[in-house]
Amino acid sequence: KEKKRVLVFDLGGGTLDITMHEIKRRGEIEDVLKVDEIATNRYTLLGGDDFDEEIAKTMYGRYIKQFSSHPDVVLKLRQKEKVIMPQLRVYAEHLKLDLNERCGEDYSSGWDDEDEEIELTTGGNMGGIGYSYDDTFTKTEIEQILSIFMAPELVFDDYKRLDKITNTRNIIYPVLDVLYKASEKLGENQVVVDAVIVNGGMSKFYMVTDRLKEFFGFEPIVALDPDQAR
Repeated sequence: KEKKRVLVFDLGGGTLDITMHEIKRRGEIEDVLKVDEIATNRYTLLGGDDFDEEIAKTMYGRYIKQFSSHPDVVLKLRQKEKVIMPQLRVYAEHLKLDLNERCGEDYSSGWDDEDEEIELTTGGNMGGIGYSYDDTFTKTEIEQILSIFMAPELVFDDYKRLDKITNTRNIIYPVLDVLYKASEKLGENQVVVDAVIVNGGMSKFYMVTDRLKEFFGFEPIVALDPDQAR
């Protein structure tokens, strides 16, 4: 019934697109919404693939470390990095998805102690390399790896000093970019966002929605089927 400003946060496998809109009902036709675009971010090449890549790089380092007492094996693993990394990216994606499922509200194994650290096993046959990769990651370790994309040091009002920010490869800087553009277009010193709609496959990852909740101070609205929403 009242005019609202809505920010759409669309994080997919390879890109992050953010738009801010003003939504209101048309006076003469109450059932029809009028949606006006206020601002959009610069096209951002950041997505779930980057999350997987970061985990896979850590896996590769730990894979080599497992054979540190065998220099000949380490040499082979370094020489075969281009062959190894694609398989580790697959393991990384599965690890990310498994963690997200374990952290979901509906998950219950019947055995978990809420006070115990979540641990996830990963790895397996490395196909043609001759040395399997078997590892265990804790929830804390995975969160530390992916923390570079969360930009915990950035807060809402940082859009007012956008030109001073150097850490741009994360999920928060593009939001600040949109807030800055909205401020310029609307001529407002303090931009107000009434709601955030989260879309895209990576929006299902709990670290993303938790970070947005912390950043905006309220729960984002998650699309019913983020993978297929448009």
